[in-house]
Amino acid sequence: RRPGSQGRWLVTAACCGLALRVLAWLGYCVSEVSVAHLQEEVEAFWRRNRKCLRQNLKRTHLTPPICTGQAEADVAQADARLAFLHEVFADNKVSQQWRPPSEDRDLCLWLARNGFLSDAEVSEEQASSAMQALLRSRGSWLPKHSYTLLVCLAQEVLQRRKDPLSRA
Repeated sequence: RRPGSQGRWLVTAACCGLALRVLAWLGYCVSEVSVAHLQEEVEAFWRRNRKCLRQNLKRTHLTPPICTGQAEADVAQADARLAFLHEVFADNKVSQQWRPPSEDRDLCLWLARNGFLSDAEVSEEQASSAMQALLRSRGSWLPKHSYTLLVCLAQEVLQRRKDPLSRA
């Protein structure tokens, strides 16, 4: 069930393209033709749902793909993640409660209060530039294609967490 979907559930066949259909239904921009954009959207989903993925793996015998630790995923890693997500979304033992992409509203308010933006009500391009400036000032990696991943990384920087699962 997607938050904010008035309690609607997505019921779909577990066939080819399941991972992309579920990601699109959740609100991730996976319909783009660019492979690099798709990689960054999968990375954003992975970061937003890391804790849920970890908890679900305790109930199943699925093994996640090995990550290089670098935020810039290569094509093979993104393909492995999509194949793994297909298995996860098709598994009946998995609790299918996933987090949609982050909204940028609170982030834009913070950026406006701290001088990165003139006003919190700005276009996506202006918000993107401000988030890139924030990430550069903190020495973080900058995504090149995905606004969703940019918002996710900016929120992680503001929470001062290298690992989003940490409680520190």
